Amino acid sequence: MSITKYYQYRGKLSELSSRFSAFKRLAQPHNSTGWHPWVDRNTSKTTYDKMVFFVGKTGFGKSSTVNAITGRTCMKTSEVEACTRQCQTLEYQVDDSHCLSMADLPGVGESQSRDQEYRKMYRDFLKKAAAVVYLVRVDSRDFAIDQAVLEQLCQEIPGLEQRLIIAVGQCDKAEPISRQASNEPTMEQWRTIQAKVAEVDRIFSPYWPVVAYSAATGWNLEVLAERMIDVLNAN
Repeated sequence: MSITKYYQYRGKLSELSSRFSAFKRLAQPHNSTGWHPWVDRNTSKTTYDKMVFFVGKTGFGKSSTVNAITGRTCMKTSEVEACTRQCQTLEYQVDDSHCLSMADLPGVGESQSRDQEYRKMYRDFLKKAAAVVYLVRVDSRDFAIDQAVLEQLCQEIPGLEQRLIIAVGQCDKAEPISRQASNEPTMEQWRTIQAKVAEVDRIFSPYWPVVAYSAATGWNLEVLAERMIDVLNAN
């Protein structure tokens, strides 16, 4: 069986390290344990990747989050329609044969037919994941779809729980929305964020602590990067 990822950008790990110091902690590969082989169809070269997948509901900021972490606008974003239909990837070279990849998968919850179409894609790709960032929004009221998706994936993919990060995004939209020119949440917003993190933690009972952040302002992205590296180095 062959699955395909579509490269939007290729660069070097130092580019990410210059943005977030957490990436300097990525364990250097001494062998290929935990690194999955991929064959480039154009060059036939095999590389070994550790992949971080960003998943969640359509329109919840997966592409925006990848763009914010990498400092690039390779991933298409939209607040009104689904942009991702394939596995879009940004790849960063660790050494001559190893790469860190950040991959954006299609969103769930767009429609029942789309969810069925994407189910196999999710299963096939996430088996190769070293880390999975599942995004929910700070202003979400209903997590039923998210619970169902994660429950199914964890049943189908052994050990996924240990590779899963639950991230509460769009914290700049936490109530009461502030018009101040600051990347930091106000005290009132911080109370809302803390309450939402506690709710998400209660509902999902994740293996790793829940991370709250904002891709739009950059708030707490360093913490999200730190958690990603913690999971990557553990797997």
